[in-house]
Amino acid sequence: MRIHHETARVYKAVHGWIGISIGLALFIAFFAGAVGSFKAPIQRWTTPPAPVTATPIAQVPALVERVLAVYPEAAADYLIMLEPGPAHPGRMSWKLPPGSSPHGQGPVRAYADLAPDGSLHVTRTSPSPVGGQIVQLHLKMGLPFDETIAKPITGAVAAVYFLMLVSGVILLLPSMMNSLFARRVGGNIKRMWLDLHSGFGLFGLPFHFAISLTAVVFCWQGQIERVQAAVFGAMPAAAEQGVVPLEHPHPEKMLTPEQLLAALARQAPGFQPSAMLYTRDDEGRTRLLINGVDPRHAVRGPSSGAAEMDPFTGVIASASRLPGRQDGWEALETNLRALHFGNYGGLFVHWLYAALALGGCALVYSGNLLWIESRRIKARGNDPELPCQPRTSRILGALAIGVPLGCVSGIAITIAAAKPLTGRVEDLAAWHYWLFYGVFLLAVIWAQLRGPGRAGVELLRATALAIASIPGVSFLATILPFGWNHGIEGAAVDAVALVAALAFWMMGARALRRSCGKPFDSLWHVPPSRAHGHATHRGPPRQTAFPAAKEE
Repeated sequence: MRIHHETARVYKAVHGWIGISIGLALFIAFFAGAVGSFKAPIQRWTTPPAPVTATPIAQVPALVERVLAVYPEAAADYLIMLEPGPAHPGRMSWKLPPGSSPHGQGPVRAYADLAPDGSLHVTRTSPSPVGGQIVQLHLKMGLPFDETIAKPITGAVAAVYFLMLVSGVILLLPSMMNSLFARRVGGNIKRMWLDLHSGFGLFGLPFHFAISLTAVVFCWQGQIERVQAAVFGAMPAAAEQGVVPLEHPHPEKMLTPEQLLAALARQAPGFQPSAMLYTRDDEGRTRLLINGVDPRHAVRGPSSGAAEMDPFTGVIASASRLPGRQDGWEALETNLRALHFGNYGGLFVHWLYAALALGGCALVYSGNLLWIESRRIKARGNDPELPCQPRTSRILGALAIGVPLGCVSGIAITIAAAKPLTGRVEDLAAWHYWLFYGVFLLAVIWAQLRGPGRAGVELLRATALAIASIPGVSFLATILPFGWNHGIEGAAVDAVALVAALAFWMMGARALRRSCGKPFDSLWHVPPSRAHGHATHRGPPRQTAFPAAKEE
């Protein structure tokens, strides 16, 4: 298959300019998405441990009665955990009003259980905001705006990203079969990076298509629904969809959790409930949402689906989020969400999505390098004299270094800071927010001041140290009274961070060798007077490393 030269040139220009325009935002989204997919262990690592207690399920009605007598405000929104654990260390929990934390650390939850002697035992804990903030970085692509502003922008970037993927596939088609598995390492640096870029893009293509399209649907869901209503009419009313309206505005007595779970098992066999959320609407009616999963079907949320039940009759009031019981647009939206979050196929798909997201980071980073180097070669042409790099190329090169490494370092620092900050600052969420953006902006400014060549080495080493601070803090927590550890799960987080730190340090050593070598007109080259440490300059300063034809 051959593509006309002019057509290929147009697609190459579209692919390159789109990539350099949105690539940095995509890197943040991919990396934060890869880290955020492990939100549960990160949340566990960054949250102080609490003793796990569990009132027998048969005694939950008595527990709720005791709690509401002392804390009547809890009736508006409380949770019954069916399997309490480290993340939810009590049978019943509810949100406390702002300012309830002894350290003013933002949202606080109270956990209640009945002691063996029948007395009420209530503990307070403040879940770490780190996991949620990392997920927000993914959803907003790092934009420090409110979600109502950031989501449409994210949707636009995802749509443009889809066009970039299409143009990349068209460019790759003519040589796809000849160089599909070619990885020409050494010699021609640009060709090596092009092979790596093509490999990451081609083998992750289904993933990238799925992520871009589903992101457009999520971010523009409101706009899509308005267009749908204008074209096809409004969605059917709840009663027309088989929803049972909630009655008993002033009930006498609700069914017990045991009775409700038994009724749910009869109506939705295969659904595995995990929590019961009781809320009160504006009309004073109590509503019940039972969260859980069904291994046979995709779920609506990142980790679970839900069934809305009438807590007085035990009848399923709405199946709009119940796995396997949806239809129409609801089922389509659930499957799109499952495709985006990878919450199907168990642990294997979970790790696969994380690996593909990191591959997306490599795809974006290699694409930026290729674009910048292509500009250098094009500007030089056949001139034997080394041209001076234009200011725009230096700025873009510094951004291509500062933004990705600033993102990685910022996330690492804000995770590591959770243990020493918890219980010692007034607003924990604000501290984590400013820690991330402070480190991020510092890396971007440093890259602009130092230049791509020197900043690449320095920021890679700084990033390695930032990641290494995660296991470092855990180690200090074993000998100093300022933190905590969480056994095997915490050790797994530390081990992954240690491996990542070693990888970034090795990349820094590789970047150091690259900065002292050829070609001498590259953005990544550092002249000998400004080289790092013992590095020596090789080759005459007024020669190119390779002929232009070979580099291209």
